[in-house]
Amino acid sequence: MDFELDDLPRSPAEWENARRGLEAESIHVLGKLDSASEIQKPQFLLLRALWVRKIQNQFEIKDWLEKTYVEDAVLFLDDYSDWKSYLESFSQDIKLELRPFPSLGAFTLVKYSQLEVDTTEKKNSNVSVLVSPPKTRSMAAAEKAQDATPSKPPKTLRKFLNTEHEDDDDDDKYSFQDDADTSYLSPWTPAKKGEQKVLYPPTQDEQIVNAALLNFLAVVTIAHPHTRLRWCLAHKVLKFVCKAAQYEARTDGYLRGQNHSTAYAIVEAKPYIRESAVHTLWQETAQMAAWISEDPPTGGSKFQ
Repeated sequence: MDFELDDLPRSPAEWENARRGLEAESIHVLGKLDSASEIQKPQFLLLRALWVRKIQNQFEIKDWLEKTYVEDAVLFLDDYSDWKSYLESFSQDIKLELRPFPSLGAFTLVKYSQLEVDTTEKKNSNVSVLVSPPKTRSMAAAEKAQDATPSKPPKTLRKFLNTEHEDDDDDDKYSFQDDADTSYLSPWTPAKKGEQKVLYPPTQDEQIVNAALLNFLAVVTIAHPHTRLRWCLAHKVLKFVCKAAQYEARTDGYLRGQNHSTAYAIVEAKPYIRESAVHTLWQETAQMAAWISEDPPTGGSKFQ
């Protein structure tokens, strides 16, 4: 059975409405539980999780990091020559098959793996997979950009994240971005709902996406002299245990200590726009629940 994204409860009232009709009232009596990757809607609902979502142009860095940390990171990257080479690569016509592949210092492999994500086989981009939506101004701009030298990356993260609140075509009622902007960011994802499969068709394998992400995170992390954590490609096995209810969740990688395996962040990669499959969000919910179960906060404190 297919479920719409709106089936994800955003409030206690929505959760109460969604759980009506379930035979089990508690996850403890649900019986044998599926692993996180195989989770179904009843198990997801009985985890009692709420999905409170923010559109990307309401994202505030200060909600996640202290201002001093952000300023220190900006100063560090400003003096990192390889980082500058990496940013400049976005204004260059670098292709995956180019040999010798341009040297970007520590970011050479990062760039290469990111280009692999952009490379899709014909089976992932033909008409049997993609349904062409009505062409909007942003799609026309994207097609034009494919034949031109890409514009330089934005100088600041804030410029990249912020978009103009301007309505465009009727194909997406949540579209507020200015289509003349080179980032093509919508308030929800890197592309409007009707354009996602056209501009970002599925990658061949999620391991390609996972490698690209972790290569980038590792290179940025190991360059800093005071880093005491490291990104790891290994699957982190998390176990949810609550009375008789048990299941396992495996991540696609995680941030761990240098000499211990405590997880400080976890990774779940997908070869497609993640909101195109509600099951992905159920899986991530199960991973978070298992992570909290395995490493709960102490003293009643919040663990972010």
